[in-house]
Amino acid sequence: MHLQGFDLESLENISQTKYGLWVFVFLYAATSFIPIPFAPTSFAVGFFFSLISAFICTLLGSMLFAVVMFYITRVLGKEYIDLWLNRHKKYYELDLKISKSGFIDIFLLRLFFIIPSQFVTILAGLSAIRFRDFFYATFLGNFLPLFFSISLIRAGIHQNIIGIIASLMGLFIVLIIPLFFVSKIKKMFLNNNSKEK
Repeated sequence: MHLQGFDLESLENISQTKYGLWVFVFLYAATSFIPIPFAPTSFAVGFFFSLISAFICTLLGSMLFAVVMFYITRVLGKEYIDLWLNRHKKYYELDLKISKSGFIDIFLLRLFFIIPSQFVTILAGLSAIRFRDFFYATFLGNFLPLFFSISLIRAGIHQNIIGIIASLMGLFIVLIIPLFFVSKIKKMFLNNNSKEK
């Protein structure tokens, strides 16, 4: 039996081993480099583990991916971005503003989970955001979306209608929270452009 290219029987054997959960953590992190929502690993984790174990697995996997991707981006691209920013003062000032509010910006972007996590991580790596702010904002911002996503998968597997509805409502609430801050972000960009003029 297969699930989107994954051999379920092989994955089930792995999940039952002593270090099965950690294998799935690294699998989740590895597949996160592929820019697709709800990677097959998420379904596999929700299928083979309990809600709490699956949630911990996806949260750790997402953090592992975020840290590795952040440093790869910063090492390979930050120098070129800094050169470009020095030539475009408008964007340099904007980058400084973002770095000061880096925690809340990344946190809100993580809550708005329809934006690919890869994009958010690359954006953070190329910006002046401190790693500490990025790390904690990613951890807290991923917490609820991942919990409700895994809850939805588990509820779907067990055909729990109440669980499915509750999980969808949770995801909807998480998704609309950042929308209340869109005007603030828009105002920041408009103010920056007006100064340039």
